[in-house]
Amino acid sequence: MKVNLLLKKIVDDWPIKILCFVIALLLYLFYQISLVESQTIVVPLKLKQEGGVELVSSIQHSVKVSVKSKDSTSVHPEDFSAVLDLDYLTESGTYNIPVTFTVSDHLIATDPVEIKIKPESVNVHVERKVSAGAVISVPTVGEVEYGYQVKDITVEPDTVGFFGPESIVKGTKDLSTAPVSLKGLTQTQDFIVNLYDPNKRLTVDRMNDYKVTVVVEPVISEKTVNGIMPFYQNLSDKLVLESPLTDITVKVQGPLLSVENITSDAFSFKIDLSTYLEPGEYEIPVVIDYIENVEIIEQTDAVWKIILSEKPEEEAPSTEWTDLTE
Repeated sequence: MKVNLLLKKIVDDWPIKILCFVIALLLYLFYQISLVESQTIVVPLKLKQEGGVELVSSIQHSVKVSVKSKDSTSVHPEDFSAVLDLDYLTESGTYNIPVTFTVSDHLIATDPVEIKIKPESVNVHVERKVSAGAVISVPTVGEVEYGYQVKDITVEPDTVGFFGPESIVKGTKDLSTAPVSLKGLTQTQDFIVNLYDPNKRLTVDRMNDYKVTVVVEPVISEKTVNGIMPFYQNLSDKLVLESPLTDITVKVQGPLLSVENITSDAFSFKIDLSTYLEPGEYEIPVVIDYIENVEIIEQTDAVWKIILSEKPEEEAPSTEWTDLTE
């Protein structure tokens, strides 16, 4: 009898009772949701490519992680790790690679409500890794001092090995050092330099300590000099030089700084007549003295022709008296 009465009470006004139950359930769920906090954390995306291929396309460098938990203070960026693993790829091509995502044990222990990562995968284009060698070039800046020139530039070692994506390696014919300054150089000089940063996707065997030798020498120039006058000495008192003295023209070669301002005063053509004691015609080799750092490459006369004759005897003054009265 009591059971029937209880059942009657339960089923009386059941629609209203069900509605109240649903409302209570919704209030409970709303309350629970209100206790959950949501936040978004940016996590670096690490690239792993230690196998036979290498990334050549551009990719994003981070992923976004959405976390819902009851205690937001317990969530930290270091609790997450995102890795794009290319090590299992062996051939060039375009692939959609899933992001390998891990969560720390500390965060898992806090029982987060929900964790989502975006994006979950990344499209990549990869190429096979190949190796090659390249010639080392040396760029320069500035100019050597006026009157000098660069004869040669060498670098040791002059080649280097490297590896990387196939298309980039095939397109790399040379690698260059950091620029070497030539400003004001007047002599050969050595420099120790590093390689200029190549394409970031290339791995180079050696980046530092390249010896660059810049060989500097004077600029060689030519110039014609006129008006070199000869002069003689040690002529016998009994002889007279009858041939006229004419000037000589030479062409000289030497360092520009020595040649460009040279004049006839820099040359000396001396004729020593001490060995010529008799009248006659003689041919004397033309020997011109000049400054040491230039060279005479042409001259108008190879020999100097002279004519020596006897000096006339001086007439003695008359000792006779003249009669001025006649």
